[in-house]
Amino acid sequence: MKQYRFIFGLLGAGVLAGCNLLTAAPQVSINNPGTITGTSLTIEAVPSGNTNAIEVLLNGTSLGKKTSPPYTWAATVNRANNGNNTISGFATNSSGGFTYAQSQAFMVNIAPKISLTSSSPNISNTTPITLTAAPEDASAGLAKVEFYQGANLIGTDSSAPFTQSVSFTQAAQNGLYNYSAKSFDATGNTATSSLVPITVAIADTTMPTVALTAVGNVAGVALAATATDDVGVTKVEFYSGTTLLATDTTAPYSFALSLMAAGNLFPSYTAKAYDAANNNTTSNLIEEVWESTAARNNTSATAVLLDAMPIRTQPGATVSATLDSMAFGSTDPDVDYYAVNLTFAQVLKVRTYSSTGTDTVVRIFNAAGVQVAFNDASGDYNNSDSAVNWRVNDSGLHYIAVSSYTNGVTPAAQGLGKQYRVTVQVGD
Repeated sequence: MKQYRFIFGLLGAGVLAGCNLLTAAPQVSINNPGTITGTSLTIEAVPSGNTNAIEVLLNGTSLGKKTSPPYTWAATVNRANNGNNTISGFATNSSGGFTYAQSQAFMVNIAPKISLTSSSPNISNTTPITLTAAPEDASAGLAKVEFYQGANLIGTDSSAPFTQSVSFTQAAQNGLYNYSAKSFDATGNTATSSLVPITVAIADTTMPTVALTAVGNVAGVALAATATDDVGVTKVEFYSGTTLLATDTTAPYSFALSLMAAGNLFPSYTAKAYDAANNNTTSNLIEEVWESTAARNNTSATAVLLDAMPIRTQPGATVSATLDSMAFGSTDPDVDYYAVNLTFAQVLKVRTYSSTGTDTVVRIFNAAGVQVAFNDASGDYNNSDSAVNWRVNDSGLHYIAVSSYTNGVTPAAQGLGKQYRVTVQVGD
């Protein structure tokens, strides 16, 4: 058996150490990059001692050798690198000595980026459009995709192709909407797409709604309209018959007529509401502003006050009304009461002017409810009109009652549309 003897001296030690006899081996360390969530990676090596060159490897693949600082390398990773990765490297000196750096294990955790597209950038009717989300990296395994309108979640899809239907039903929803998609992978990583704008411009075919109320008082007639629209009311017009009285563009919509303007004709009032698309609706018709189903002026206690008295230089107070018993769901006779303040020795002049065959009777009562004057069918115009000229014998509140009689004693019920106008004057 052969025997070998090693002579271990200075030269042998230098050879075995792999370094120059007069120079220590180079030293190098690699900084751990931690967890990488993006696609760009920077690797930094830190040398010490006599270093001539440093080479680093990412997952066993060389990123190149550098012979002078800065000792940094740029690398690119993608979702295929998700999980554990390793950086290794070594340094050499001019004498051929080298040292391996301690390997560094780090994590790559890149979220599954997605793009979002729409089947149309505009919606002009109720037909749905489709949003489609797709991963930008083919290797991305998506667990689900959430779809958002602004900050509101509108749907979730857990299988490819990842889609969401979007639809609108009315012009009230018109406007610009921004949509986005949020992707999730199996480990819970998320990424959000860029915004996709969609413009909604559905033709407005919905008519406004409008309801009219009219209240008669000592000043005149107050018209008020309640109007709504799915998009918005732009204006409300007030009419007497076919005559436009006023236009109001701001809620609450209203218009006031003076007592004289309200009573010069046999008026009927309506309101018409418009929206921006010029859709318009006409309100209910009001012919009797002095009465309502809730409060009829058919007793002295509910009499309409015409207290713009005394009237000496004016033509008097005029109101137009009806004797429509049936308009209030009743067959009882309709008797309209008006209240006036009178002074002793004044002359009260009351005249009715009828329309559509209305046969009026006028009675005057004092504050105690005692009838002090009466007239039937002796007006100025025809045998259906009535007139009273009466000198006041007691100061205070008096009542004018307008009704229809069949036998001169009993008030008679009137059918629909029995209009009249009454003028009240006070003189010396």
